[in-house]
Amino acid sequence: MKLLIQHFIHYHRYLLCFEKILVRFILLSIIVLSFGQVVIRNLFSTGFMWLDELFKIGLLWLAFIGAALATEYHRHIKIEILSRQIHSEKMNKIIEIFVLMFTSSICVLLLVAAIQLIMSESRYSISLLFRGIPDWVFLLIIPYAFLVMAVRYIVYIGKIFYGDQLQIEPEEEFESKLKGML
Repeated sequence: MKLLIQHFIHYHRYLLCFEKILVRFILLSIIVLSFGQVVIRNLFSTGFMWLDELFKIGLLWLAFIGAALATEYHRHIKIEILSRQIHSEKMNKIIEIFVLMFTSSICVLLLVAAIQLIMSESRYSISLLFRGIPDWVFLLIIPYAFLVMAVRYIVYIGKIFYGDQLQIEPEEEFESKLKGML
C-alpha cells in the first residue's frame, strides 16, 4: 500500500501541473473571448452565439478542476468543530481519518451519479456546440473531478498513516525537473 501511494504521488505531480496549466488556459481564454465578444457586440452589433455556450462549458470546467485543486491544497470548505475542542493529537488524527473516509465515499457516490448522467446524456448524442463532438463529452470533467478528489482523500489517509515514512520529492525539485524536460 505504501509503495502504491508513493507511485501515485510521483505521477500525481504531473497531473497537478496539467490541471494548473488547464485552469490558467481556460480562465485566460474566457477573459479574452468575453472581452472580444463585448467589443464585437458594441462595434458591429453582432456576436457569436456559440461563445455563450463555450463560456458555460469553460465555467463548468473551471469549477470542477478548481474543486480538485482545492482538494489537493486543502483549501476546500472544512468545519473543524471537533478538532478545536479535542486536544489529543491521536484523537484528532482518528477524527481526520474518519472525515476523509466519509468525504471520499461521498465523492465516490457522486462519481457514480456523474457516470450515470454521462450515460444518460450519451444516449441522445446531441451536438450543438461543435459538429461531430457530442455535448456529453464536455461533461466528462464531472466524473474526472470526483474521481480525482476521492483518490486524493485516500492518499491523505495514507499520508496520515505513514507520515514521514513516505519519500516525497519536494515540490521545488519536481518543478525544476519538469522545466528541464520542457
